[in-house]
Amino acid sequence: MQAQLTPDPLLADQIVNDTSTIFVVEDNPSLRALLCSVLSEEHPHFHICGSATGEQALTLATQTRPRLLLLDYHLAGNMNGIELYDAFCGQGESISTIMISGDAPPADLQLRHIPNLGKPFDLEILLERVGRELSPAQAAGVFSPAD
Repeated sequence: MQAQLTPDPLLADQIVNDTSTIFVVEDNPSLRALLCSVLSEEHPHFHICGSATGEQALTLATQTRPRLLLLDYHLAGNMNGIELYDAFCGQGESISTIMISGDAPPADLQLRHIPNLGKPFDLEILLERVGRELSPAQAAGVFSPAD
């Protein structure tokens, strides 16, 4: 059975063609809903789109280019979080990304300069890292050292 390629209803009807979108790609529906809800409250000027698979996220990307990817490493479907990141960056464009995983291969993350937040994680730490990734300095290409 093929997975449906429709975004979560959380703000998906507000998808726009600009960089004010955050993609939350997490196959656990409860965690995905929590992250989308919290990010919507903390960053009301951003559109938050959730998807369960990398394939869904790539389909959403045909409508908008996200400013930030919040990725799980282990995803349902045919690709993991690293492969999804590579697909997004395949056009030579970098994209701010935070991996949320307890067991993503450290070498893959280091090679791509992707910060990782291990599961289980503190929501306040996640929000601080998201805020840092969305800061004007990050958007201008001025990067601070990762934790």
